Amino acid sequence: MDLSYTPEEEAFRAKVSAWIAEHAPGRDQRSDLVAMRRWQRDLYEAGFLGAGWPAEHGGATLSPMQQAI
Repeated sequence: MDLSYTPEEEAFRAKVSAWIAEHAPGRDQRSDLVAMRRWQRDLYEAGFLGAGWPAEHGGATLSPMQQAI
């Protein structure tokens, strides 16, 4: 059984990691309701919220592996 990522999955993983590094709120903001609402909005706009939902319902239609990543 090969559990390694495909090249496409590795690229997606790198994209997600870079996005989180750039957009994630700092520890001091995690108790700030406004910052957390902004974080949720940013996740949605990036396609990472409702990731497995169909596009017609506001999701990104990501594969199960992409959702796990």
